[in-house]
Amino acid sequence: MDSARGVVSAGGEVERRVMRRYSILFPMTFLHKCVLVAGAAAFAAAIGVAAEAGFSARGPLVFKDDFSAPTLDKGWVGNLGTWEVANGAVKISELAANKHAAVRRHSMQYHDAIFEFSFQFNGAKMIGLSLNNQGGHVCRASITPKGMILQTDQPNKTSDIKTAKLATLDTPVDTGKWHKVVVEVHGRRMTGQLDGGKIISGESPRVDVGKADFGFAIAGVSASLKDVRVYEVRAQ
Repeated sequence: MDSARGVVSAGGEVERRVMRRYSILFPMTFLHKCVLVAGAAAFAAAIGVAAEAGFSARGPLVFKDDFSAPTLDKGWVGNLGTWEVANGAVKISELAANKHAAVRRHSMQYHDAIFEFSFQFNGAKMIGLSLNNQGGHVCRASITPKGMILQTDQPNKTSDIKTAKLATLDTPVDTGKWHKVVVEVHGRRMTGQLDGGKIISGESPRVDVGKADFGFAIAGVSASLKDVRVYEVRAQ
């Protein structure tokens, strides 16, 4: 099994398969079943499969931007690419002279959070939600016309820590249509969903750190962004 590919209730499916196979081969008492379920769950965890992939309950709204002002809010920091606000959205394009994706970041201290935004491709090759701390990049969700990837990042160009995929979703993402993305970071787990479809999730200790900002990166010309929201994760 590819541990980088997260799916809904992946760990639960592993447990069910193990139960079905051994219940056919051997008669089981209730105690036997309990032991087997526990072992299957441990196996799922050992190969990096989340027992239940889903979103946490949302706490208070801590940030929103409807891009209703005539210009981009000053809280968005950066000078790469063009960012043009109009009609409740911001149109973003990479500039060839920058030799880098169009990027803006917004300061916010957090550890766990749920992000929500909508985007539209109009020629761009990628839009990414990047989560960062004082040491550099932490993790990101990247969407291309072919689907979505969740990954941990190389903090900076000189770091020995390399990028690692946590989960992937292969699905066409239509150009010229608005799409909705939800991304959560909670402890070691990163979870994502595109257009209310399949939830993907993966875990890494590199996600389980304090974070200092979030931002968006756009490769190519152009994409639009709107309805950015950030929520706290409700304490259990």
